[in-house]
Amino acid sequence: KTGNAALTIEDLRQDEDCLDTWFSSWLWPISLFDGINNPGNEEINYYYPTSDLVTGPDIIFFWVARMIMAGYEYEGQMPFKNVYFTGIVRDKLGRKMSKSLGNSPDP
Repeated sequence: KTGNAALTIEDLRQDEDCLDTWFSSWLWPISLFDGINNPGNEEINYYYPTSDLVTGPDIIFFWVARMIMAGYEYEGQMPFKNVYFTGIVRDKLGRKMSKSLGNSPDP
């Protein structure tokens, strides 16, 4: 994808200071209220678990399932009671609009 035919696997290295997008997403509700470093604090007890999560159906595995697993692992409970799915905007071919498909508007 770089256009550099001479580029080899040896030329590549992983960023050492990077957090996976989906990892950080499921961490957010716990870390926001310092639930990792200070479990059982007043804020985490007040705000966690929440009632609802609103998301697109295309990220059930990437976000919703991982939030549930993290919730049970770190807080011993499900992080929300309900999941509401929004619709997905599609192109004229019925494909989900996304940057990776190149079928979305240029911001």
